[in-house]
Amino acid sequence: MAVLAQARNAVLSVALIVLEVDYRLAAAGRFRYAPVGLYG
Repeated sequence: MAVLAQARNAVLSVALIVLEVDYRLAAAGRFRYAPVGLYG
């Protein structure tokens, strides 16, 4: 059970990092990728 919890936490951490980086790139105007609803 502990292994599953660790794996889940790792996936969530990576997802949050990816979203943060993507958001910063989009805010800086370097990315065309901007899904409707996520960045308005």
